[in-house]
This record gives sequence, structure tokens and C-alpha cells, in this order.
Amino acid sequence: MFDSALKKLQKPARPQGVRGLQVFCIIFLLGNLIFFSTGLFLPKHYKDVEISPIGAELELGDYTLTLDSWDWAEKDRAFEIIFDVQDLSLDREPEYTFKFRCGDSRYRYKIYRDLGDLLVVRVAGVARSFAQVSMTVSVGGTSKSIYMDDRSMASVEHLTDRSDAAYRIRAVEGKVAGYQGSIEKLEQQKTEKNADIQLAYEKLAALQASKAGMTARQQEEIDTNIRTMADKQSRLQSELEEIVLQQQALQTQLEQEELLLARMQEGGVGQ
Repeated sequence: MFDSALKKLQKPARPQGVRGLQVFCIIFLLGNLIFFSTGLFLPKHYKDVEISPIGAELELGDYTLTLDSWDWAEKDRAFEIIFDVQDLSLDREPEYTFKFRCGDSRYRYKIYRDLGDLLVVRVAGVARSFAQVSMTVSVGGTSKSIYMDDRSMASVEHLTDRSDAAYRIRAVEGKVAGYQGSIEKLEQQKTEKNADIQLAYEKLAALQASKAGMTARQQEEIDTNIRTMADKQSRLQSELEEIVLQQQALQTQLEQEELLLARMQEGGVGQ
């Protein structure tokens, strides 16, 4: 017993620097593990893919699914998606299947409510750091895939259970918000297109003015540039007109949905 105590006394003490280094290494490894496994601190990456707007129609053979709303509940780490359904098939019990993918992750889903003409889908276990998600829906032997990102979804605190009537109201609310967002984006595009048209006009004027005092050959070269710029201006004008037509169509749809929503709310639907 005396020898054991003596050995303990004779055992050299571990330097404080070594212990501090060990603590640092543990903290460093844990920090890296959290950093790379959660992705919370990594910048979000958005692929160059077409994002489907609210109101998009998915043509699936005898079925047409219209995307009414897509809610993201961060605290629940879940999506709730509502579709209008037009079913022209003779299937008595349509079988819908979905695939949700974000990078290498695939998310679980369930059909939360099926009202025949309205379908509510919930997706669980979504990473809080997600940026974009692809959805593939299959029914009647036909499939369709779309992309959605967090910038186009409605954010809610939690998903809540609603009555059938309340889900119908939420579907219309989702369409109204979606159309409003699409109109705002088109307005921004219209502003940018007008600016490009104005720039093209200014360059055309400058090219015309530069012909003064030039030789015949130099004027021919300038005329070629003028035709090129005029073609660009014409193309921009056509694109602007297309944007205006899209905006007008969306505005008409928005007004219709706003009237429908007002009637539903006045009638106390979902209360």
C-alpha cells in the first residue's frame, strides 16, 4: 500500500498544455461534425432550374393537379401542399404516389386529406437548411416532376389540423398569395425590360449620330450595327408584350380567386 502511494507521488503530472490541447481537439472535432452534418452554417445553393409557381397545372393523363399552396413549417420541419384535382378518369380510388428529394435526401410523405377534388400532402423530416426540393407525382400511370424552393413557399410557424372547409379556404388563400407574388415578379421583369429597351434606343440614336462625317464604307458598317441593335430592340419589345399579357392573365385569375375567397369567408365556411 505504501509502495502504491509512493508510485502515485512519483508519477509525473500531465502538463496543463497537453490537457488544453486535448480539450481543443475535442471541441474542434465536435464543431466540424455539427458544421458538416447539419449544414446550418453553409450558404444555400440554388440550382438553375425552373421553379413552378403557385397555380401551376400538372397534366397527368386523365388527371390535372393544380398547385394551390406550399407551406413550409420550419419548427415542424415539414411541408404541407394542397392541390386542386380534376379527375376525368374512371378510377374509383385513384392511387397517388409522391417522391420528394433534396440533394441526396429523400423525404417521407403522407396523403393527409383526400377530398376527391382537393388533395393535401404532408412531408416530414425536412432539413432546415434545404434550398430547393424536387417533387415527382404519379397517378394513372403518368408522372410529372417540378421544383420548388424556399423563396417561393409560404412560411408558417406550425402545421395545424383544419376542417375540410378550412382546407378549401386555405387553398384559395394560397392561390391568391401565389398570384400576387407572380405578378410582382413580372412587374420587376417589366421594369428591367423597359430599361433594356431604353438603352437599345439610346444606342441606336448614338449610332445614327455617329454616321455624320463618315466615309461611305464606314457608314455601311454603322448601318449593319444599327440593324443589329434594331433587331435586339424589336425582340425586347416582343418579350415586354409577352410579360404584359402574362401579367394581365394573372391579374384576371387573382381577381376571380379574391372574389371566391370573399364569398367563402362571408359565408362562414371553415368556421
